[in-house]
Amino acid sequence: MNVTMLWHHSTETTHPNGNKGVKKDYSYAFMTITDTESLPLQYFYRSANTSTHLLFYNNTFSPKTIINVPENEGLFYIEYSYDNESIKQNLMNAEIEKNPKGIDFINFSEVKRWEDPEGNLSHITGCCVIKGANFSLDDLNISLRTPYSSIGVTDYNLTINNVSAGSCINPVLIPFMVVVGLLLSTLFIIIKKIGG
Repeated sequence: MNVTMLWHHSTETTHPNGNKGVKKDYSYAFMTITDTESLPLQYFYRSANTSTHLLFYNNTFSPKTIINVPENEGLFYIEYSYDNESIKQNLMNAEIEKNPKGIDFINFSEVKRWEDPEGNLSHITGCCVIKGANFSLDDLNISLRTPYSSIGVTDYNLTINNVSAGSCINPVLIPFMVVVGLLLSTLFIIIKKIGG
């Protein structure tokens, strides 16, 4: 790094007409500074304004909300809180170490594990799951934790997938399934009588 210093020395002078003035003598100095330590890696989490995706499956069999926080690389952990329950997704571990000159630094390593709670919160791979049909955004709180600060999520992209019970099993197929079931059970009885 090059440093340039500029300074001046002021002297009070008297002009021939008797007026007083100031005489400035300017000086320059140049200096080059070198550092033998390399600059440590800088930590930045740039995805703080990314929208969090919520997919609400509204059905009668297993209603649930799946939450995905995209671009979570660089986060220490994510804490999901809903209706007085919480679950934590750990993404990194941090260990304080010393370099050969005795300077402390933090070494981060990937973890990717969940602290499983009991209750209505669970997880599927990298997504949080909230069980239940009465989902409300007002009861949801997601906190993104970097090693240095906590960021509250405020931008949600909610998609509601309404699935009715009738769309899971088509009623037209029920008589067909009964006939096939009767045929298979009759075939089983016949084979059993022949064999023994």
